[in-house]
Amino acid sequence: MTHRPRLHSSPVIAEPTQESKEEYRPTLLVVDDVPDNLALIAGLFQDEYRILAARDGRRALAICTSETPPDLLLLDVMMPNMDGFELAQHLRSHPSASRIPIIFITAMSDPAAQLRGLELGAVDFVSKPIDPKSLYLRVSNLLRLVEQRNALQQEYDTMLELERLREEASCISRHDLKAPLCNILGLARSLLDGGNLLPRQLQILQSLEADSQNLLGMIDMAGDIYKIETGNFEFKPVAVELLPLVRRLCESARLTYQAKKLTIEVVAEHTNESTPVLASGDELLCFSLLNNLLKNACEAAPEKSRVRLTLIPAENIELVMENQPAVPVEFRSRFFEKYASNGKSGGTGLGTYSAKLLAEAQKGSLELEIDDEANLTRLRLQLPPRN
Repeated sequence: MTHRPRLHSSPVIAEPTQESKEEYRPTLLVVDDVPDNLALIAGLFQDEYRILAARDGRRALAICTSETPPDLLLLDVMMPNMDGFELAQHLRSHPSASRIPIIFITAMSDPAAQLRGLELGAVDFVSKPIDPKSLYLRVSNLLRLVEQRNALQQEYDTMLELERLREEASCISRHDLKAPLCNILGLARSLLDGGNLLPRQLQILQSLEADSQNLLGMIDMAGDIYKIETGNFEFKPVAVELLPLVRRLCESARLTYQAKKLTIEVVAEHTNESTPVLASGDELLCFSLLNNLLKNACEAAPEKSRVRLTLIPAENIELVMENQPAVPVEFRSRFFEKYASNGKSGGTGLGTYSAKLLAEAQKGSLELEIDDEANLTRLRLQLPPRN
């Protein structure tokens, strides 16, 4: 006498054993109105997979649209009440059940029937009478693909959640940084309003006010960098006057790096005060871009050396920044990579990465050039002109 697995009269999932709680097993739903077919298929797979059984389409539909749908559906075509094709049609219109792969089991040899099944999303057909070995191999191969797909989906979902948490943490950090900066800005403005300041004190306070205001803008811009990285940044170009911006940044850098006794020089070729050099860009992005490049150059430059910024109006506006020393050979290929740092103390490896990102977000470019003979690092920024 052949032993047949006992099947429930209605689709019921057995309580998971300790083993099944610890080790995930794919779920296979078998839908057939013939008990012998259900018993045969369940016997083939019950040692490796969790088996659910349904004897008509309506019961199968209830399982597939539940909170715990099966990983694979073995579906007989000819059934009472709701045949396999009708069930497949219902599943394809359901948001989650539409992802369940279907193998049709049928005695029909009509090509039109197979074509209809394929149109409804069937991944395979198995002919009756069932060849157990062939069915076993088809199901095993398909479920391996399903497991790989599920693993990829889980990795993707995890990545999305990590990105959400990162953005949430970034928002909190930006909020926490703004409060002390607003206090510094308010204090600088109060001292400026109070008057009775020496010229040098006035200059320092004005620089402090401008830098605090720009830092607040840069904190807000951190969210824009995230949008640029994810392709969600909306670029709205305006006219950006570059020469005053470059001069202001250089004046601030002279104060910041005065202990190094650097010569920070601005050269404006073919320009005059009455003809401003206007780039088509975003003022805050330009500020952050140039500030990052200048900071990087001043930190890398040896004491008493020169940092030169040359502004060249042309078909595309060029800003060339030069400093000693030349970037080491082994670091040049990674110069613009995220988190790549040339051993600089306290460096994050984000300065040149974000600078290139901000240049390209404004339809510009940023390139590294090395003059080994002169021991120079040269960065060439190009931005479109404002017509």
